[in-house]
Amino acid sequence: MHLSLTKFVVAMAALFAAVFFLARFIAGGPAPTSAALAAPAPVQTAAEESEPAAPEPAVAFEQSADRLTLGSGRVPEIPTGPLARVDGMLRALVALPDGSEKQQLAGEIGALRDREAIPVLVDWAVISPDRALLRAALDALGPLADAATIAEIERRFGAAFRADDRYRLAKIIRNITNPEATPALIALAEKPDAPPQLSVAATEALATIGSPVAVSTLLGRLAVADPDDTSRLRTAISRIDQPAAVSALRFAALGNKDTPSDEVRAAAVQALANFSDEETRQVLVQLSADAAPGVRTAATEILSRPR
Repeated sequence: MHLSLTKFVVAMAALFAAVFFLARFIAGGPAPTSAALAAPAPVQTAAEESEPAAPEPAVAFEQSADRLTLGSGRVPEIPTGPLARVDGMLRALVALPDGSEKQQLAGEIGALRDREAIPVLVDWAVISPDRALLRAALDALGPLADAATIAEIERRFGAAFRADDRYRLAKIIRNITNPEATPALIALAEKPDAPPQLSVAATEALATIGSPVAVSTLLGRLAVADPDDTSRLRTAISRIDQPAAVSALRFAALGNKDTPSDEVRAAAVQALANFSDEETRQVLVQLSADAAPGVRTAATEILSRPR
């Protein structure tokens, strides 16, 4: 018996549907509805195709520096001796609701200057989901952290398996303001096998400290940086605003042995925007006629801003 073309097509469609339903039944999944079979696959738009993927946990520190982290929530053991008082303050802060009392206690914790309290402050800064406690601990650790603190954070970072713990540890480094920690921060920033999050955080801390040696280190790193790293370093240098840095920045902008390239000189010029003294302004006036286009443009742009 010969089938017409129409009957043949109908028979093949029925056979296909039967095989499809049988395969789904054997696989244990639910059979799709007729609407699902008829619905076309969604078309991905150009915007969806170009949307960047979510950052990996090991993303560079500065790319996630303000993101919210929850902390592990694991409460540390109560220490003995003098540290019990500091630990008690931190526990009391966590227990308080938001309000003036919590703000006052957070201010007291942030003003702590007892180096013996560093381990307790680090413990809580890493684990606590309480944002007021994190801020207070970072405020206290900034002026207290030294070379020993940095070494301990490196050790903890290597042992940490949670991305949030590593982020919090890098954040402690990033918030160091103690000038005595400068040599250790430089060593960490220049350490070839240092975790990128920690080395980046160390350069950010050096920009905050802004001592002459920190300025020299940052400019030197910019001079030899990979193209992917130059933008971050220029941004860090541009926010140097410590009075102790202004002389080093002026000399660098004018050109010296530490600033052999026009790009590095231009970065130093950008940082001079943070200083309003007359001597710095005269240097900018001089640089507005510099032979290097990047230096000249940077100086001219700063001079055009309202004083």
